[in-house]
Formats: sequence, C-alpha cells, structure tokens
Amino acid sequence: MNAPKILLDTNIILRKDIPENDRMQFISLICQSFVVLVEDADCFLEAIAHSEWPDLEDGRQMQCAESAQLDYIITRNTKDFSNSHTKVMCEDDFSNMLNQEQPYARYYC
Repeated sequence: MNAPKILLDTNIILRKDIPENDRMQFISLICQSFVVLVEDADCFLEAIAHSEWPDLEDGRQMQCAESAQLDYIITRNTKDFSNSHTKVMCEDDFSNMLNQEQPYARYYC
C-alpha cells in the first residue's frame, strides 16, 4: 500500500460511521496484510530517470514496488503498467487470488 496518508484518510472517512476501536482494528489489519511504503525524494528521482515510464504517478508506483521487491501492483489501470517489472493485476484478479490464499505474496495497491 502506498503512502501512509491513505491510512490517515481512511480513518477520517470511516470516523463518521465506525467506532474508533473498530477503525483501529481495521487499519491494523491493513498494515499487517499489506506492505506500507513510505516514499522519499529518491523514489521520485528514480521514477523520473526511467524514460520508459512517461507518467510520473505510474512510474513512482512502479519504482516503489521494485524497490520493495513486491510481488504485485494492484490497480484498476493495468494498461498503464505494461512497462512494469513487477507483476500487475486488477482488483478482481487480486480478490480471486486472495480467495485461493497465497499468504506469502507482497502487494502494492
């Protein structure tokens, strides 16, 4: 999972309808189930250096996934990741894979 800000945003969004203890358990489950990556300037510089990654956002995600040696990038936009060295799959394929239980894979969403 990219950017700890997503975890903070999730907490804010769920705050209205879900009690704090339940939110914290949910966020804990996310942290235990996914690799949470923290990006830095080097991540952006590496992404910029890859001319085969013309889109900075996609390149940043591919760079982070490669640096963390993740098994998969999960995205709705698989076509923009054709140059990725990390395997890419859509949410449905990811869900199907989880249903088949591959507990040692490392994911980036």
